[in-house]
Amino acid sequence: METPPNVYIMQTNQDAHHALHPVSWVRTSTANTSNHRTGMSIRAKLMSAQVGALFEEYCTESSVHGVRFFVGNQRSTCVKLTWLGVFILSLVGCGVMIQQAYNKWDRTPVIVTLSEVPTPVWDMTFPAVTICPEIKVLNTRYNFTHEFETLQSQWYGRKGNKNDTITVSEESIGKMKAIIHHCSGIYKNVNNFIFNFNHVPEPKLVDFLRNVSLDRRSVFTMCSSTSDARCTNYMQVTLTNEGICYSFNMISQEQMFHAEVLHHEYNYLDRWDDDTSDGIAGRPDEQLLKVAGSGLDAAIGFNLIHYPLKIDTSCVRGRGYKVLIHEPTVYPDLSKRNIRLSVSQTLTVALKPNIMLTAPELSKYGAQKRQCYFPHEHPLRFFRQYNQDNCELECLTNYTLQRCGCVHFSMPRTNETRVCKLEEAHCPADARGVLFIRKQHRNSTEDYLQQCDCLPACSSVRFDLQITQDSHTEEREVRTKIETEEELQAKLLIPVYSVLQVYYQDTHFIPAQRSELHGLVDFLANCGGLLGLFIGVSLLSIVEAIYYIAFRPVSLRKRKPDTGERVQSVRCIHPCECAIVSRTQMETFRKRLRRSVRAEVFQEYCANSSIHGVRYFDRDERTSCERCIQPSVALLLSMSLTCPCLLSVLHSAARFWWLVAFLLSMAGCGIMIYKTYVKWNQVPIIVTFSEKTTPVWEMQFPAITICPETKMSVAKLNFTAEINALTESYGFYDTNRTASDDVIEQVKAVSQLCNMIFHSSNGWLQFMNGTEDNIVGVLRNLSLAPAETLAICMYGNHYSNCDNYLTETITEEGICYTFNMVPESEIFRKESLHTDYNYTKGWMNYFEDRDRIMDVRNGTLYARGAGLHAGLTLYLKHIKEDTDYMCTGFSQGYKLMIHDPDEYPQVSMRNMRLPIGHEISIALKPQMMITSQSAADYSWQKRQCFFNHERQLRFFQVYSQENCELECLTNVTRELCGCVRFSMPRANDTTVCTLMMWDCMYDAKWFVRPDFRQNRVPDKLITDMVDRCNCLPACSSVQYDAEITQTSLDMDSFLRANHDLPRDKADKFMITTLAIYFKESYFITSKRSELYGWVDFLANCGGLLGLFMGVSILSLLELFYYITIRPFSVRKRTRIAEQRKPNEVHNSLLAVVAKAE
Repeated sequence: METPPNVYIMQTNQDAHHALHPVSWVRTSTANTSNHRTGMSIRAKLMSAQVGALFEEYCTESSVHGVRFFVGNQRSTCVKLTWLGVFILSLVGCGVMIQQAYNKWDRTPVIVTLSEVPTPVWDMTFPAVTICPEIKVLNTRYNFTHEFETLQSQWYGRKGNKNDTITVSEESIGKMKAIIHHCSGIYKNVNNFIFNFNHVPEPKLVDFLRNVSLDRRSVFTMCSSTSDARCTNYMQVTLTNEGICYSFNMISQEQMFHAEVLHHEYNYLDRWDDDTSDGIAGRPDEQLLKVAGSGLDAAIGFNLIHYPLKIDTSCVRGRGYKVLIHEPTVYPDLSKRNIRLSVSQTLTVALKPNIMLTAPELSKYGAQKRQCYFPHEHPLRFFRQYNQDNCELECLTNYTLQRCGCVHFSMPRTNETRVCKLEEAHCPADARGVLFIRKQHRNSTEDYLQQCDCLPACSSVRFDLQITQDSHTEEREVRTKIETEEELQAKLLIPVYSVLQVYYQDTHFIPAQRSELHGLVDFLANCGGLLGLFIGVSLLSIVEAIYYIAFRPVSLRKRKPDTGERVQSVRCIHPCECAIVSRTQMETFRKRLRRSVRAEVFQEYCANSSIHGVRYFDRDERTSCERCIQPSVALLLSMSLTCPCLLSVLHSAARFWWLVAFLLSMAGCGIMIYKTYVKWNQVPIIVTFSEKTTPVWEMQFPAITICPETKMSVAKLNFTAEINALTESYGFYDTNRTASDDVIEQVKAVSQLCNMIFHSSNGWLQFMNGTEDNIVGVLRNLSLAPAETLAICMYGNHYSNCDNYLTETITEEGICYTFNMVPESEIFRKESLHTDYNYTKGWMNYFEDRDRIMDVRNGTLYARGAGLHAGLTLYLKHIKEDTDYMCTGFSQGYKLMIHDPDEYPQVSMRNMRLPIGHEISIALKPQMMITSQSAADYSWQKRQCFFNHERQLRFFQVYSQENCELECLTNVTRELCGCVRFSMPRANDTTVCTLMMWDCMYDAKWFVRPDFRQNRVPDKLITDMVDRCNCLPACSSVQYDAEITQTSLDMDSFLRANHDLPRDKADKFMITTLAIYFKESYFITSKRSELYGWVDFLANCGGLLGLFMGVSILSLLELFYYITIRPFSVRKRTRIAEQRKPNEVHNSLLAVVAKAE
């Protein structure tokens, strides 16, 4: 090592000598160039040698597993390259899994779960209840109907005679225009004559509406609460888009709005006793009400009353109240959602709060990751309290002002913003539709609502409602006890009562909670486990590498050169046992070479192993643990210095102690890894709430199937009359006599739709002679005309012809009508289906006209938003003379089924009943279940669901649990009866069951139920067939929770008041209106996802192996190397060493190393 520097000095002196002789400059220059290159090469070699020595030292001393095998004279180049390749592969595998762990931490840091602690209702604020009468005007204060009809007749009469004058004053016309602001949409039609009076000024709108509205003290005769006797102290008069309403338990105007921003013309919230004062008097410390318990005993009750003879009915068609139950901090918007309370009705509402909490530690994440806002993160301009509803209302206000230049009178505004006039009233309504009815072709710049960014509040409460309704007539008994009905009528004081009761369903509720799923600690723990498992790296290993790169070279340069005489240094098998080799030790070394190769390899493995504790299995000196033993044991150790026997015993005891400790650690690690494996193998899937909310406009609007209880038109078949005639003419069992073949065919076809009571009384009909070859064709010919059943259809706030969206569907209930179902060619496998008839029949093929229909994708309509304005409204028409009680019994009306668009309806399995002559509102709350891609890698047995490609059905293209069950029922019916029901999918070789097989078809559906064996003992073939059905849920599915409210509908009176009902049509039909809409704009889906994946399992294994034994994958490969490859290398070198001369030593097999002093 000293030669290169000396040569360099000599070359330097030589260069100086040549510089003194200019005569030989050319020759000297050439020599200098050559010497300079040689010097540079030597310096590079020196630097390379230093780096190599430093690398060898790092590999020898490093705590990273496997790197010590990169160096060493006793290892061949092939072995070193092999270990380098293994190390790189481990490093790559570890990096890939760390990347997956990072993605999990970065993309899904939040999880929504149920809290482990239930919340009692007495710790919760009772919800606010806003009640809006549908009757807007007292005719004793302004007779709207009389004034409007007078003006209408004079206006149209003036067209025929220009000399006629209008006697209605401009003041009255202005009041009329003010009232029309919250009348039905028919009054705001652009063709209404009232718009010819746009020049007539309107009075102060809000003040006038308050003056003509119902007297609140007369409306609320009683407000009762067991929690606080002063119930009216919590009441306020509220200005909403429905006009003047009344709110219970809502915060005051000062707490709701920013007073410095809001205008000063009128208040939005007034106290109950004084409209002109601010705040709420009488409420202690502005506190909100909390109830003491659950059930009717702790209910809040409202007794509502109005006087039919004193109200104006032509403005709106309803006669009851709209009710909204909401958070006390939410300003009510009843256009989005409400429930209906009819007159002479008791409405009982049981509340089930859906509480969403958010852990404080999630505040460090962005709002988009946790999908919610804390109150301080999203300040609103008008509202003090942030919540999603207030944000959307403010967004609607700003958008309306931008679009119309004015706002609706119920919207918050500044002093500079004006209220829209009647001629502009259509613009705020259109703005609401454009903003909340989502169009799928919008981009981010066009979507104003998306720019408002109205995420839910991080702490919020929504209420699921369980509603029961009951009619009552006790007001007649009450009023006649005071005065006679004639006396009350003379005073216009005949009252009509309504009762509303609201209470909590249970005393405790389990809230949902957003919490941290994968935090920084979990990510670092996974990284530590993976790094420890693959390459045995810890944070100190990284610090160690930095030390050898940055600091160690500096310390080596500062060392003084060693001028002493060096002894030849060789690398030993045991690095910790180094001494100077002398000639007298050669014989000992020869003896060691003759020891077994197995023992030699074991000693080398113990000395070099990366597994913690193994090196102590073959140490002769005292361990550090032994140096810390108590003084009594230390005395024995001191005695052992003079007693070799005792020394040997203590060494053996130390080795045994370490062996036991190692085996116990291995056993503990194995047990815990086994438990981790069992958890990964048995419960790899978890069902949780999704960490992100889903907007309703990203999902399909559900399919709506409506089946009239009236199965045929009386003009085509009078079923009751025909059954009675057959009974009287032929008797119950006289089947020999004949009748009209067409009548018998029709009666037997319709009889397949009748209930069990009919069949138990008319069993003789099965034995009547008659053809039943075309049951579906007969039912279609007899069914009600679509235009007579579905009069008007409105979807997304736009009137349109129902023919464009509806299909005629064959179900077990007969001919039904379905809205928004995918075409038959996309539901069924047509190649497996018979060709006798189609199961669906479009009135118009609207699927071919998709360019005209908004939001159509894959043949179905997508939701346009939440609220009534974005939903479906149907007007169902029932002709009274078609009513038939013989077939379906005393329940008349409609059966309604809400289902997926790709699910074929089985209405008899689950349905809702719609009565005739009512206005019915159904608020939908979707319960969506999705399955993540990580869970898709597991078998269906573990995740308990099927993807569409995993479960092929014979007749259906799309797998769903309902389609599977229908196909299963079809197969069981065919096996049991030899035929199938006319509504079931079948092949060409399968026949349709006749009326004779009705009992068999009825029994077949019981065999597919899980508990059928308790009552019936079917054939084993049937049992096996049912077991093979295996109709698990689809991995992506949607169910709908429905909140249904209804109120009586007096459509005849409304149409008469507006001169839209001809006299010859009066009392001929009944109208039922149906509104179906999504309750909320966003909802939380449930998600099947991977609970313990490969990354988690390996990270856990790495953590456990590192904790107990310090083992990594490289440690296992190291053990494999010492068992399989290393013995051959040692054996070969041993034979070579034994053949050498006594004074020769092979460096790679010496057990000691000479140290330089």
